[in-house]
Amino acid sequence: MSINANLAREINNTSQNIRKIYAEFNGNIFNNKFYINLDYLIESSVKVNFKHNWLYNPHKFCLDQYGVFELYPIILLVNNVKSIFEFKPDKLDNVVISPSYNSIYKVLSL
Repeated sequence: MSINANLAREINNTSQNIRKIYAEFNGNIFNNKFYINLDYLIESSVKVNFKHNWLYNPHKFCLDQYGVFELYPIILLVNNVKSIFEFKPDKLDNVVISPSYNSIYKVLSL
């Protein structure tokens, strides 16, 4: 299989996972896999010092941390942030709780 075919498959799988993540957050929060497994996500997290360019921009944080911006609803949930306007250093005690990429996709596959 060529490198192009592997890349195309990876892009396709990523976009399917992103659609699944958005579907989880589009429904009832009490049926949301990420909300149900919030403790697991927090336990599998590291604390990342807040950078100024992330102010009000969890998308940028996700892009820097994971390479994709679409994971921001998970970051908001894990950090107990209700909106992007609360994504600021004083609200987060200057650290962002960042679940591992593997734990996010493990929860997604449940």
